[in-house]
Amino acid sequence: MRRLAITLLGASISLSLAGCDDARTESAPSGNDGPVVMASSAIPDACNFLTGAELSTILGLSVEDGEPEAQPSEASQCRFRTQRSVVAVNIFPTSAADFDERRAFLGADAESVAGVGDSAYFWGPTMIHVRVADRAFSVRVGDELGDRLRPAMLELARVGAEKLGS
Repeated sequence: MRRLAITLLGASISLSLAGCDDARTESAPSGNDGPVVMASSAIPDACNFLTGAELSTILGLSVEDGEPEAQPSEASQCRFRTQRSVVAVNIFPTSAADFDERRAFLGADAESVAGVGDSAYFWGPTMIHVRVADRAFSVRVGDELGDRLRPAMLELARVGAEKLGS
């Protein structure tokens, strides 16, 4: 029993930190017991959701194939290495209310993005979150792209939203 509790705690912390970039940390909104598991839609494998080839094309960088990261069964995370940094893709179940609550919790640090999925926002300069129906994903890209970062992240968000919506 203790081993199961420790495993679940570790998985919960890993999922919570998966969306954080190196310069930030965040806490879950009060009253939120973690991600809501939705039975209606399967969560795709993050390493196949956005492939290394797609990331290379959109980012204009050499991107290695993804390496899956251990996550609770209702979520998927993959890390792709570039020459100077890592691209992280996370996919997880959510509801509109939970997604909006998380965005509101971030306050002014979350910048709304119109026209991508059902809801989307940037969190800081290197991360975007997108919700489509009862699933969401985030993509974090290193800051090595300079002025090309924001347009590339928006393209990744559009591609991912289209995939989740189909």
